[in-house]
Amino acid sequence: MGYAAEKLTLRLPAPHSGGQDIFLNWSQYYPKAQCLVSPCGTKTGKTYGSVLWMLTEALSYPNLYCAWIAPTYLKCKIGYRYMKSMLPDHAWINLIDGRLEIQFANGSFIKFLHGSDAEITIEGEAVDRFVIDEAGKIKPDVWTSLLTTITQTRGKGIVTGTPRGFNWYSDIFKRSLTDDPFFVGCRLPTRSSPFVEKEAIDRAKKLLPAHLYEQYYEAKFISHGSTFGDLSSIWDQSINIKPNHKKFWIHPDEAKRSGTIIHGVDIAKKHDYTVFYSVNLQGQLVGFCRFQHIPYPHQVIRLKTYITNYFKGDQEIRFDATGVGSAFEDLLEESDIDAAIVPVIFSNKSKSEMVTKTIMAIQTEWHKAPKISVIENEFSSYELTVTPSGLHKYAAPDGEHDDIVSAAILAISQAYSSSSVEAGEELLEKTLSGEDPTDIIKAYKVVGSDDDFFESNDYDDDFFFDYENE
Repeated sequence: MGYAAEKLTLRLPAPHSGGQDIFLNWSQYYPKAQCLVSPCGTKTGKTYGSVLWMLTEALSYPNLYCAWIAPTYLKCKIGYRYMKSMLPDHAWINLIDGRLEIQFANGSFIKFLHGSDAEITIEGEAVDRFVIDEAGKIKPDVWTSLLTTITQTRGKGIVTGTPRGFNWYSDIFKRSLTDDPFFVGCRLPTRSSPFVEKEAIDRAKKLLPAHLYEQYYEAKFISHGSTFGDLSSIWDQSINIKPNHKKFWIHPDEAKRSGTIIHGVDIAKKHDYTVFYSVNLQGQLVGFCRFQHIPYPHQVIRLKTYITNYFKGDQEIRFDATGVGSAFEDLLEESDIDAAIVPVIFSNKSKSEMVTKTIMAIQTEWHKAPKISVIENEFSSYELTVTPSGLHKYAAPDGEHDDIVSAAILAISQAYSSSSVEAGEELLEKTLSGEDPTDIIKAYKVVGSDDDFFESNDYDDDFFFDYENE
């Protein structure tokens, strides 16, 4: 397809044969519709197809204000980079990399927006064309603000991305499947792409939990968009949580902190957090600690103090041994800490196995934890991505932390695996002795706080020095 404007002729790539043409041609197929809603599986080319449409519109019609909206700056840069690669170095085109803006001599203008900037910028603007990429991660207020402007301007656009739970995105997709003339809907599963081999899809179906496969490969909206599914069953509402427990918390029942305890440890690197996540073989979170900007030797001292002061019985430390792990293991050995030390290399395979076991522990309601905000936030946002080579990668979204989840999957997966034999033996003993095997939930009282751990007089001042000021 070519566009002539003064001395510029531009030929854009053709869409692939697996349904990508719907992005480019939907407004021609459905001229009365203002919004294409297209949930897509991974690697279907949704971003590329949306880029083709927006460039076509901006070049075809003068004086358009076009808004490309994504959840993060890095996601915006993907769309911008695709557009830039299709455009020649020509006086008719002005690329402003620092502001992620593209200006054309016909007066049309494309602005890339992300996060809260999108909502603020859109308000009051006369948007003529738009794309919302990764819509499942966009706040509903952004859509509300955009809808107000395009209702007045008769603007048109695309809402696309991988489904992520039931939200405004799933709501408008449902409407697009009705006779509402404002919307047109199209779902593209991964199998529609000619560039993804059937063997890779079949392998994903075998390896991934069913709800993740349905979401990421079949582009279906399921009730819970989180990697870990429905998180509501995790939270033990009988435990009273204070705001300062986002840094440190110890289970109030000392008996639950006795016996075999698995401590998942994620080591801080640069701006990340060090996290201790401790789980007993009954699946209960019994200790949690999160801090940053502490040198590795002092992280080990803090871990030893944490275990010595608050836990009794057999202790096992499982830590992320990737990168600096070998040095950290040496420090643990030198500290003479009374615990089994198990380094774990984080590969795609090992991480996937730990995540799968953690999902099972959560979905069977085996794992329980107090509803600490930072734990809830990281578990809720943790996501799966598929690399260009087809590997599955679990991580936090761009710009967010996953240190708590990394520590948690180390502890939960091992405790969940170890619990079956021990739980079976305990149940058998209780049954043979005539005891009631039912676990009775006792009333909790809040003990343990940030002050108990971080301001105790039991430690040297060097243990708490301000690393940022050193």
